[in-house]
Amino acid sequence: MKIDAKGEAKFILRVGMQPGNNDRVVASLMDEKMYEGVQVTNPTGPRFLGTKSLQNAGAPASPLLTVWRRRWVEKDGIVAI
Repeated sequence: MKIDAKGEAKFILRVGMQPGNNDRVVASLMDEKMYEGVQVTNPTGPRFLGTKSLQNAGAPASPLLTVWRRRWVEKDGIVAI
């Protein structure tokens, strides 16, 4: 990750190839402890990071990011007359 002169951080996020996968990004330049124990499997458990913006486990997080893929299928054939 690089921080430019304006203080903006930019990075490359590599996501899986499976369409429909959901991701959220959490980051901290000051204190990684705010993300200790963050989990996505138990909605009733502590520090749950869910799909809604309000479910942020008490730490800044991105909105839900969904992986989409586009497929083009073209079928061509010869018709006998």
